[in-house]
Amino acid sequence: MPKISQPSLQQKRQRQNISFGKLGEQRAAEYLRSKGLVIRAINWRFRQWELDIVAWDPRHRELVIVEVKTRRTSHTSHYDHASLAISGHKLRSIVVASQAYLKYRGLKLPYRVDVITVTGPKVEWFRNVTW
Repeated sequence: MPKISQPSLQQKRQRQNISFGKLGEQRAAEYLRSKGLVIRAINWRFRQWELDIVAWDPRHRELVIVEVKTRRTSHTSHYDHASLAISGHKLRSIVVASQAYLKYRGLKLPYRVDVITVTGPKVEWFRNVTW
């Protein structure tokens, strides 16, 4: 009988983190809906790029690209605040992915990049983080 290998502890943690991140994205999407935004996509992927949430802001008439950072508690060992986990490189990647989204969808719309942090029960929204 062939031996079935068990997932390593690292693989189990990765799966748990992915599931936890998906829950954070769902909470962020619900939060945005409660603020009047229309969700167009969650986890949009194209080639090597990914956008956590793409939404439409009817009040400002612009597309909103949202990066979501989820933490279990506000006390983390690497970053003081979940939003600080987004590097300049990550922001540039989000801008490139946003442009790819617009091109792929054939859209010519203004857009902005926002960050939502989900830390325990707390949701914070930081608008227009790139400029």
